[in-house]
Amino acid sequence: MRHEIHIGPNSLTTDLSVEEGGAGSGPSPQDLYDAALGACKALTVLWYAKHKDIPVKGLEVSVERDASRERSGIYRLSAALSLTGDLSAAQREELLRAAQKCPVHKLMTEVTTEISTTLSYRSGLLLGLGAMACIGLILKSLCVVSWTLRRDARAVISSLSILAPSHLPRRRSPHSPNSNRLFPSIRRPLRRCWPNWMKSVRRPRWRPPADDFSDS
Repeated sequence: MRHEIHIGPNSLTTDLSVEEGGAGSGPSPQDLYDAALGACKALTVLWYAKHKDIPVKGLEVSVERDASRERSGIYRLSAALSLTGDLSAAQREELLRAAQKCPVHKLMTEVTTEISTTLSYRSGLLLGLGAMACIGLILKSLCVVSWTLRRDARAVISSLSILAPSHLPRRRSPHSPNSNRLFPSIRRPLRRCWPNWMKSVRRPRWRPPADDFSDS
């Protein structure tokens, strides 16, 4: 039943008592609710004393609850302030009035609190983003492999086109509509390296002997 509460850089533990089914390893949520009132009163009194130059040396706030009529809509909290220091009666009364005006006291007694509870999809969203990132990396790797294979295939096709007879019809490259040669951008630099006598060599076409068609 133990639960960690993180508020900015600070954290605290809350738990249920042993009678309520917990381990008693921390204050219960209702204890934190009561403690918020005592903490707010203490900080308000110390801030007011510092602002008014009232010599407060020590302060202790104790809060007691009366939840006997909670089911009927009445929840009572009693806060007692213990002040130490060279304080007059007027200063003590002034600090008591300041404690009664603390923000949490007003929030509990003068403000209507509206609460809405919803389901958070933050964890599911993070998992979805992580999956999309993995898919993106896989697709990127496949694109790199495809580009490498395509480059190697072009090199092989260009080398084979050098050995092919020049009189055979060639496919028109989709990348170069004005040329009738396959991958001219790769083949042309290699073609410049051929000797001049190889450029002029043409394989003769086979023709049947004339004697085979002569009349007997």
